[in-house]
Amino acid sequence: MFYSYDPFLVVASVVIAVVGAYSCFGLVSQVRKHQLAGREYQLIAAALAIGGSIWAMHFVAMLAVNLPVEIRYDFFTTLFSGLAAVLVTAVALLIVLPGNYQLRRIALAGLLLGLGVAGMHYVGMAAIRGNCVLSYSNFWVIASVLVAVVASSAALWAALTLQATWACMAAALIMGLSISGMHFTAMLGTAFISIDNAVTFSQAVISPQSLGLAIAVMTLVILGWAIQFSGDRD
Repeated sequence: MFYSYDPFLVVASVVIAVVGAYSCFGLVSQVRKHQLAGREYQLIAAALAIGGSIWAMHFVAMLAVNLPVEIRYDFFTTLFSGLAAVLVTAVALLIVLPGNYQLRRIALAGLLLGLGVAGMHYVGMAAIRGNCVLSYSNFWVIASVLVAVVASSAALWAALTLQATWACMAAALIMGLSISGMHFTAMLGTAFISIDNAVTFSQAVISPQSLGLAIAVMTLVILGWAIQFSGDRD
């Protein structure tokens, strides 16, 4: 089944990923400036920022897909995909914070973070409901996971080890491209195959309009954290 993209929403999805990563790494850089309770809050906020941006980026990019059939999203699978992204991100950050910046720890955290990005994507795709089924190319699945893991590891290394003032922004750009790069690499190997059976949507599905509203709220929260971090930097 042929599909195309809305270029505006594609760009918006990439921007969301970069801003979310900037918020995350900015909050991480503040961890060493707080006592234990403050550190816990910053860590939770960082996990929510990057996990939320992974989730928001994915579904904005999916809203950008123009298909000849109507699709919606299963509510519980969509919710689980976001929670999973946040939890995996939190575990990855706990491995390297506070102060555990050895290369092997960064590599392990990058592996988890990359797998979290890839896992969120494919769980999110499993939430699709409509008159179509999905088929994946094994080559592009593997390629998309490698993109996520390698770029996530590079982003963590830049955020945690580089001392230059531009390091956080560079790490955010790498991480944002990791998230969006993984998504669009995976989509290269994704086929939407139409089916004849008419689908009756249950009440436990999310319409594109409702999903867009949820994404808007999440994006505003992430943007707020990014602005707050920018104002708090020394």
